[in-house]
Amino acid sequence: MGDSGLDKHKNTMQTNKPLIFCLSSNAAMQAQLTARLQENHYNVSNWQTSEINDIILDRPTEPTTGPLADLIRDIATRQPTVIVIDEFTVSETILGLLTSSPATRRLPQLVWRSEAADLDSVLIDIRSVVNTAAAIKTIDCQRPLLPEALEGIKLFNAGQYYKAHDPLEEAWNQEETPDRDLYRALLQVSVAYHHCERGNYRGAVKLLLRAKQWLAKLPDQCRGVEIGQFRKNALEVEAHLLELGSDNMAAFETSRIAPIQFRLLD
Repeated sequence: MGDSGLDKHKNTMQTNKPLIFCLSSNAAMQAQLTARLQENHYNVSNWQTSEINDIILDRPTEPTTGPLADLIRDIATRQPTVIVIDEFTVSETILGLLTSSPATRRLPQLVWRSEAADLDSVLIDIRSVVNTAAAIKTIDCQRPLLPEALEGIKLFNAGQYYKAHDPLEEAWNQEETPDRDLYRALLQVSVAYHHCERGNYRGAVKLLLRAKQWLAKLPDQCRGVEIGQFRKNALEVEAHLLELGSDNMAAFETSRIAPIQFRLLD
C-alpha cells in the first residue's frame, strides 16, 4: 500500500523529541514539510493516504481489520504529539475516523491545505500545539494505590478480569487528578482480556487500542505498579490477537496474559 502500511510508512525517529504524524497524498509537499520539521528538530512519521482515501467504512468508528485499522493502530501505538492532516488530499472518511475513534480523538490534530500551504504558518501552528502538550500536568506516581485499585489488581491477577472491572472503575471515578489515567489503563486492559476469554475479537482489539493512550503517558513504574512490563504484555497479547484474527479466537492462549507486578508504597 505504498507508504501507508505499518512496515512501510516513512519516519525519522530520535529519542526525546516530539513526534509529528503527517497524513497526506501530496508526496512533494509532504516531503517539503518533513524537511522543515526535521530542521526544527522534530521526529516525523508520514502516511501516504492515496491508496486508502477511497475506503468507505461499514461502521462509523473503530475498524478492527483492514488498512484503516492499521492506520488507527499505528497512530495509537506511536502516540504522536500532534497529527498533521492535509485536508486537501485526505478523505472525509479518514478525517472523521481520526476525530471519532476513542483511540485517536484525544490526540491534538492540526489541519492544513497543501494546495495553498504557507509552511512557515504551519510550523508556527505545530510549535504552538507542541508547547501546549508539553505544559500538560504529569502524573504523580509516588503516591500509593487507592484501595479499590489494589482490590482490582488482585482480582486481575486471579484471572477474574470481569470482576476486576468494578473496583478499577471505582478507583478511576474517585481519582480527580490526571493520575486517574493509571486506573483507566488498568481498567481497559482488564476488560479487553475479558473479551479475549469470551472470544470477542472486536471488543478485545478495541479496548487494547483505547488503552494505548493512557499507557503511553505512564513511566515504567507508577504507584508501585510495573507499568513497563504491563504495557509490554498488552502489546504481546494484541499481537497474538491480530495473528489469530476474528475467525480463530478459539485458539487464543490465555497463558499469554501475565499478572500485574506491583509493590505496596507507604
